[in-house]
Amino acid sequence: MLSFIVTGAKPVSDDVYRNVADALFAESERLITASEKIGLMAGKMIAELEK
Repeated sequence: MLSFIVTGAKPVSDDVYRNVADALFAESERLITASEKIGLMAGKMIAELEK
């Protein structure tokens, strides 16, 4: 359903389109935060191995 909205295959109101865009943006921010945490964990693990 989401791909249909994003590609324009399923017409929706501007409010719905805005809500989808806002939700996608929030998810991208969450993934950035998670990625940073994973990178820090990996760095610590590598540092432990190199001691």
